[in-house]
Amino acid sequence: FNVGIDAGKSIMVVGKPGSGKSTFAYQYAYSIMKKYDESSLYIMDFENAFKEARFKSITGCDTEYYKEHVTVKSTKIYTETVLKLVMQIAKFKTSPEVEKQLLVENAEGIVDEDGKLTKILPPTFIIVDSLALMRTKDFQEAGKNNDEFNGLTSGGRNAIVNKELMARIIQPCQEANIIVIFINHVNTNMNMGVTPAVS
Repeated sequence: FNVGIDAGKSIMVVGKPGSGKSTFAYQYAYSIMKKYDESSLYIMDFENAFKEARFKSITGCDTEYYKEHVTVKSTKIYTETVLKLVMQIAKFKTSPEVEKQLLVENAEGIVDEDGKLTKILPPTFIIVDSLALMRTKDFQEAGKNNDEFNGLTSGGRNAIVNKELMARIIQPCQEANIIVIFINHVNTNMNMGVTPAVS
């Protein structure tokens, strides 16, 4: 039996504030990527809360590895940034000349019908922290007066855009072994903007 996440899948880590969502995501990504020389991690820090020292502490990652394999973006990032990053990585990793050089035997012990280790593209991780704060560039710059989404709640607008993003990244992620980890918050006080009936 094989346990864990299949190559090229997107997952969502959901929980209350302070429950260890980011810690889990960092440790999970690092535990896999350190097995592959060409693996890398991109952190889209929408929360603007990432700390390099904390990342190294909870993962055991040293400074040299961090500089070579981890990229963090905390400013000028939008929903489009995540989509563009996925597409660029997928295009690079699946180009014929690059793919041939990158293919390696998997370090998870997964074998084919003949008992041989299957070859894969080294995993690339993208952590989106957090989904709740990810917005389109237009919405971020225009604020809440975006005519395109008039009449919808902020949550409704965001849900439409996020759904489109997730649908568009499915195939490129599978083709290029890009694993996207979305971090999201449990919100028990969700106001949908509905006015209760008065009798």
